[in-house]
Amino acid sequence: MRGIARPHLAAVAVLALALIAGQAGRTVVDVSDLPLTSVPEALGPWTCIEQEMPEEKNTGEAAYLKRTYRHEDGTEILTSLQVTSSRLGALRNWSVAMMGNGWNVDEPTRMRPREVEGLPFEMTAKLQWLHRPGRRMFTATWFVSPRGQALEYEKAQMLGWRDKLLGKCIWGEMYLRSTSADSADSAEKATEDLVVRLAPHFYNLLTRADTKTLAGTGGA
Repeated sequence: MRGIARPHLAAVAVLALALIAGQAGRTVVDVSDLPLTSVPEALGPWTCIEQEMPEEKNTGEAAYLKRTYRHEDGTEILTSLQVTSSRLGALRNWSVAMMGNGWNVDEPTRMRPREVEGLPFEMTAKLQWLHRPGRRMFTATWFVSPRGQALEYEKAQMLGWRDKLLGKCIWGEMYLRSTSADSADSAEKATEDLVVRLAPHFYNLLTRADTKTLAGTGGA
């Protein structure tokens, strides 16, 4: 490096940053037509009883589906499925966001890692209680991409930026909230059961979208 003038090094550094910024900012795949609704409405004892795709949350860079699943025993869980291709800000720390709606948030715990058919890694998820006077909700959050999963929002953001630099931008999030259950124990068991049943279908959807991304950009 002794023979290279400092101005030349500075120019190279600026060019490299410009290339990185350009790569990070571009949308690699349009997810507006991502078939989120292909995730099954019936999963064992669970059945979807309500579905919504908010127009303002479905763009070229993000796809969003909200469903309510009801168990045979009457337990209901509100489920949000979200996918982003380049705007990692579309992923959210939903439990923290709920604090703005008057909910208190307990310290999170971690779902025991388990093998799930259809996933190439042991699955885990963040579990957390939310509460306010007269009401409690149990939640599960799962950040995932075709290359792996993340327990915390901050790690998902970091890995997402890394993937964007590689031109592999697909990341997704599942957020489940128990809205009715007979007891705290049944809410926890029901939420964990549904998140595990949803996970392989959601992961496979992301994998198919990622394959389409790489095919469209010449990636390896």
